[in-house]
Amino acid sequence: MRIFELNCNIRDNDELRGSFNALTHEVFCFGFEDWYNSGGWGDMYIPHAVVENGEVIANVSVNIMPFSVGGERKNYGSTAQLTANAFSVRLLAYFPSYRTKST
Repeated sequence: MRIFELNCNIRDNDELRGSFNALTHEVFCFGFEDWYNSGGWGDMYIPHAVVENGEVIANVSVNIMPFSVGGERKNYGSTAQLTANAFSVRLLAYFPSYRTKST
């Protein structure tokens, strides 16, 4: 039986971040390591990765952004770490070898 894990703590996990970068390089020909190393990857970009055997095989990321309507700032939720004004779902990716698989 195949076991998959959903992990949202990619940024601060060296192994998973490296695997996430391998995925983005394979699918989009770019990675996030330089952005991470420069301090640009903050709390507002949150990858949600599917992991199999320690390897990130698929991902959908969420960006949290300031949002206003008619000049009025909107707030759509919060956690202890951040206030979410608006969400943008981005970077949907999975390895080509998983595109025709199902469990």
